[in-house]
Amino acid sequence: MTLDRLFSVTKERRPDQAQQMDRLRPLVIEKLDELRTTIEARRNQGPDAALAIVRTDRGKAVMDRIRGICATVQSVANQQLT
Repeated sequence: MTLDRLFSVTKERRPDQAQQMDRLRPLVIEKLDELRTTIEARRNQGPDAALAIVRTDRGKAVMDRIRGICATVQSVANQQLT
């Protein structure tokens, strides 16, 4: 799986970011699952079912957490460059 490889390479090359990758991985999987569920609901039950999932804001909450971790990773990388 491409996602597994991404996290593995990042941990190998940036061991200082291993903890962030460990936090990020389950969130990315959760977000992809939420997207898959929404798409399946749309296909099998129609647009109202998909919209009901979107309106829970579960996907937004997960994405907000992903963005937060990514911002931390980027901040650390920028500090190391300066």
